Amino acid sequence: MTELSALATGLVGAAFVSAVIGGALALLAWRRSDTAAARPFLWFVLFQSAWSTATALTWLSPTFNAALAFKTLSYVFALGSLVSWVVFVVAYTRRDERFRGWPRTLFLGWNAIYVLLVLTNPVTELLLADPRPASFQGLMLVEWTPTDLFTANLLVIYGAVLVTYWLLIRFARRAVGGQGRQALAVLGGDLAFVGINVAYYVGGYSLHPSLDPSPIFFTVTVVVVGSALFAYDFLDYEPLVTDLLLEEMNDPIIVRDDVRGPIALNDAAARLVPEGAETLSDVAPALANAVDGAKSTVSLDLDGEQRTFDIGVSPIRTRDEQKRGDLLVLRDVTQQQRRQRELERQTERLDQFASVVSHDLRNPLSVASGRLELAREEYESDHLDRSADALDRMETLIDDLLTLARQGEAVRDPEPVELAELVDACWRTVATGEATLRTDVSLTVRADRSRLRQVLENLFRNAIDHGGPEVTVTVGELPDGNGFYVADDGPGVPEADHERIFESGYSPDEEGTGFGLRIVAEIVEAHGWDVDVSENENGGARFRIDVAGRAVKQPAE
Repeated sequence: MTELSALATGLVGAAFVSAVIGGALALLAWRRSDTAAARPFLWFVLFQSAWSTATALTWLSPTFNAALAFKTLSYVFALGSLVSWVVFVVAYTRRDERFRGWPRTLFLGWNAIYVLLVLTNPVTELLLADPRPASFQGLMLVEWTPTDLFTANLLVIYGAVLVTYWLLIRFARRAVGGQGRQALAVLGGDLAFVGINVAYYVGGYSLHPSLDPSPIFFTVTVVVVGSALFAYDFLDYEPLVTDLLLEEMNDPIIVRDDVRGPIALNDAAARLVPEGAETLSDVAPALANAVDGAKSTVSLDLDGEQRTFDIGVSPIRTRDEQKRGDLLVLRDVTQQQRRQRELERQTERLDQFASVVSHDLRNPLSVASGRLELAREEYESDHLDRSADALDRMETLIDDLLTLARQGEAVRDPEPVELAELVDACWRTVATGEATLRTDVSLTVRADRSRLRQVLENLFRNAIDHGGPEVTVTVGELPDGNGFYVADDGPGVPEADHERIFESGYSPDEEGTGFGLRIVAEIVEAHGWDVDVSENENGGARFRIDVAGRAVKQPAE
């Protein structure tokens, strides 16, 4: 073997150093991550290291056959680095969905065929013909003549690399802060390596026509790309957010580092970022200032329309439980706020209506009642008695309407209410006549005491009005302990009316207003409970109220 010159020794040393640095970075990446983008990055570094090693061994081969074998392997490793680079960039820029199906099959199929052609080339010479030995300052080189098939595949390789550069540039333009700079650094690191490769194969620039310097310059790629990924915590943050959250969720998501600000965001969030924004403060100060546990909203432009988002903040911690940043999840509440404003306007109109009913109708009704009393002092007539009944009915209707208008609001501050005590209190305030009350409850429910009282009183009145003055009313617990029922032994409710019984204005009795049970349903719904009616075991009606787990069974004394 010819003695190596100082230059040749430096080239061999540089190739081995490149391989060692690549191996060290691969080991570090393997220990810190196992995610979709990190795995192809790991393989990319390993294939590049193997390429550098095979190149160095080619130069040091004692025989031409050994050099030819190592040179063949170097082409296989070079192709492996290309495939893993493409897969890495696709995963890193979150374009996995676009690379599935026939694009992936075509790309991997072509490269599999090419690997087979490379391995059989010493026999077939379909890619590189007429292999022959050459030397440069003591280095063993392999010379051969590229075929048209080799040139065509080289163009395909460069085309695939250009696609990955386009993906990185597009990703960097849409990213905010750190991740955009990271993507550009990854692009720059690979450009240095590919630039040398293109200069050799296309321009013919090299120390010798058969000496490919590309593997040596892989050191530059390793240092630049590795530094970019680790400097921006690619292998710390990516496992936590990219695979599971950034790609899977439709809501805008931003990863905010405690030191560098935004380092990652998904496509939905990228649509909210204006051109040229570098920090979250450039997008909206609320995004930069949002903290875990504090409710905050932000108004952002989305496709020319102002949208309102609730900001959810979750801390991101490293494997040693050190806080590194936050995950911001933006939930579009524009429609919800519009509905809320419309509901507020409707409530305001309802309040105005209640005011009109309370004032403008009661006043003339009071005047009519007073005049009627004066008339009854002067005259005796059945017509006056019927008029008095009609005025009383109007008074009841107004009371029910006002109650119904004010019962729809949700219960916000419920308190523990002992049901047995409230049942007895309600029974004493209702005109029960000869009716009988039976109580078998020991529940405490969380409720608005005043409104629950109205539920019980309305159900008691309903039982007496329809069951007669001697009706028996029973209040008991549901079998599962999650509610109570009010039953009577009156005529009951026809099954055909079970669904309609809670509708406004519906009453099977011509004397009824049709609002009493609707008020019951409104109050029950305001508590988040359920109410239904069925036939009682002993005949009559049974109103069942399920408090949805908000009842507590009291221990027996």
